[in-house]
Amino acid sequence: MVTLLRQYIRHPIIKPAGLIVFSSLAINAANYFFTFIVGRLLSPHEFAEITALFSLFLIVSVPSQTIATTAAKTIGELYGRQKFDRAKDFINLLSKLTLRLSLIVILGFYIISPWLSQYLHIQLKILLIFGLILPFSLMSAVYQGSLQGLHRFFHYSIFNSLQPFIKLGLSLLLISIGWSVPGVLVALIMGTVMSVIYGEWHIRQNLLVAATSATAKKSYLSRYVLPAYARTILYATLLLALLSNGDVILAKHYLPAFQAGQYAALSVLGKIILYGVPGFSAVLLPMVAATETHESQKRRRMLYITLLPVVLVATLIIIGFALWPDAIVRVVIGPKYLEIVPYLAWFGLAMLLNALAILFINYLVAIHNSNLIIPLIIAVMIEFSLIFVFHNSLHDFTVIVLLAQSILLTGLSYVYLAERYKKIQ
Repeated sequence: MVTLLRQYIRHPIIKPAGLIVFSSLAINAANYFFTFIVGRLLSPHEFAEITALFSLFLIVSVPSQTIATTAAKTIGELYGRQKFDRAKDFINLLSKLTLRLSLIVILGFYIISPWLSQYLHIQLKILLIFGLILPFSLMSAVYQGSLQGLHRFFHYSIFNSLQPFIKLGLSLLLISIGWSVPGVLVALIMGTVMSVIYGEWHIRQNLLVAATSATAKKSYLSRYVLPAYARTILYATLLLALLSNGDVILAKHYLPAFQAGQYAALSVLGKIILYGVPGFSAVLLPMVAATETHESQKRRRMLYITLLPVVLVATLIIIGFALWPDAIVRVVIGPKYLEIVPYLAWFGLAMLLNALAILFINYLVAIHNSNLIIPLIIAVMIEFSLIFVFHNSLHDFTVIVLLAQSILLTGLSYVYLAERYKKIQ
């Protein structure tokens, strides 16, 4: 037993994962205090607006997440093969393409903003401020994925820490002078801008990214920017974002303002379980991608090593949710949100399933298995279809989310086992 524990601790994935998890604890502390303070300073209606906007941000930033994941996987493969010049060229090219894409994204968002304003019952000026973050989010994704793929996990941790801490400090300042929801959005924008500046500085100065030649542009555009797995990443990211955040947006549309605020609090509190997952998924994807095809046993061991701590920590949190839900809600969110107490443990269980699904998705993306899209499509269709019919209470939303996450994890487990036993080619 002691030998197995020693081997586990010494595994190459544990040290960088531990570093990112440690930084995630600091980030989670900042997010906790943000929720703790903002949930008390704002009304349930305003808190529902903020939560819906954050969920909307995760959905509309699907291009950003696709860019970051594609960069991490591509650069991870090049890094594993010690093709550093190609990695530098790829980063340079991706930056230029992303800058052009950002103009299209913000224009498209502003076109649909009037409809979103009516659907979500949010003022148009709030959405116009919100749209300003999109181009910075896209550029931020280039540097996030690059640092991840190059195994620069220390700087990756600093990069990810900048936004939540700036968001926390600046939000409190702006809310205190009466800016409320717009103040939180301005703080979010400034935090993202500072992340972009840090990422640009580290990549350009420390990695000395070379200019891409005209001949390299065509080669890398066809080979790396638009390969088959990039499309898989795009679809997987979009579907996972819809599944993980669509319920909050639909709750804002269907439920009365007060109940929408209660569900927003339930979602925020339940997703505490996901806080440690990025630390492991951020390391799992590039390290699996850097392995050779014949090293399947080594790849699977990496997956198991990341699954174990996530299950253990999430189980402890769910037990806490089940035994002391009233106290947890009062301390973390505040007494205004006690309606969510009966649903907290069940929603936490749904988030545990989501955490495991995220790790499976990162693993399957890293090994080029596009079959992961099928269970994602099924889970999204079930969740949205059921919410369109049953949307009258917190109970309806909680049961539907738990069902959808169960279906997703079951499907991904089958895809993984089929890959392992060569049932899916």
